[in-house]
Amino acid sequence: MPRLPETFRNAVKLDRNLIYELIEQKNHPCFTLMMPTHGVPPERDNDPLQFKNLVSELEAKIKANGLDKHLNMISKLHSVEEDRDFWNHQSQGLAVFIHPEYLKVVRVQVPLPALTIVSDTFHVKPLYRYYQESGRFQVLVLGQDHVQLYEGNRYKLEEVDLEGKVPVSMKEGLGHELTDDHYNTATASGKGTNKQANQGTGHVVHGYMEISQEKDNDIRRFFNLVDEEITLHFSRPSGLPLILAALPENEAYFREVSKNEYLIPTGISGDVRFLDRNALKERTWEAYSVPYHQEIDEILERQALAETQHLSHSLLEDVALDAIDGKVDVLLVEEKRIIKGKVDQEHRRIEYLDSGVDDVLDDLSALVIEKSGRVILLPAEKMPHAGGAVSINRF
Repeated sequence: MPRLPETFRNAVKLDRNLIYELIEQKNHPCFTLMMPTHGVPPERDNDPLQFKNLVSELEAKIKANGLDKHLNMISKLHSVEEDRDFWNHQSQGLAVFIHPEYLKVVRVQVPLPALTIVSDTFHVKPLYRYYQESGRFQVLVLGQDHVQLYEGNRYKLEEVDLEGKVPVSMKEGLGHELTDDHYNTATASGKGTNKQANQGTGHVVHGYMEISQEKDNDIRRFFNLVDEEITLHFSRPSGLPLILAALPENEAYFREVSKNEYLIPTGISGDVRFLDRNALKERTWEAYSVPYHQEIDEILERQALAETQHLSHSLLEDVALDAIDGKVDVLLVEEKRIIKGKVDQEHRRIEYLDSGVDDVLDDLSALVIEKSGRVILLPAEKMPHAGGAVSINRF
């Protein structure tokens, strides 16, 4: 296992690959600790104490499950309580995943519930809504001489470092291939009736329309390059929707060349570089909230139709069979609910455990993700049924 202090100081950010990695950790006693964190005092000053209490709670659950031989591993977490530098650099949520051969510390930019779980798998469910379906997004602020990327949600935006991955200006992206600002020249022999040849220099000065067209092509080539690198390094690894903030003419160019499947239709029109972070956050949420809520409504309508076609189940035992058989395309899960127990795939049933600490809904979610389905966490009032989970099946 990695050394404890270094792992905490190098806490990782959440992305799609990490979700899969966490799901794949099985057949161990797996220990999960989550909590909300705070970036500024006075709330931040209470975070070490809450962490201490959660570690103690986790130790008590380990003892209750007869796993005392692992206590020493968990007790080492107490050393983090006094690490002020660590607590002074938190986001809004902290998750710790640990078993005898694995340790991962994850920072997320939205609050997590305070909980501890002892199970044979990690408790991953609270993370799903924060990497894909929960109002998290990326914002591409784009111009011909500037490129910036932000990531966050309606509550917080943070700038993403693009260095070495995405060119941040046309000059950087196109280099010597960039058309001159005022006119373009090309070496020529002076032949051709349509050329204004300067016989003394051996250069041809192109006409205004030709220069304009070449500049248009420069913009398209640069925006195409930005699109490719943003998609490769940020959109696909995160799976997050991408919102474009650009002047109308630049937006038109970018949408013409973009092949980024995460780019949403609604964007922010105008030059937002000089907005403060809160104003940019509000403009971004305005652009994102419409398609986000529209998608949720469309999924709920799809579920209602699927139910009439016997392609949707709300009884947990039926949902479990759908998940085991790989039928589930979309799983709707009540986000703050935990149902004690686990899915027994071998015997194709749910095993409810009144004294256990595992979560049936977490097991169902992991099964669906593993079989290429989507998991959407919804508040209780948005759930179409009260059982905790509803399947929308492929067939």
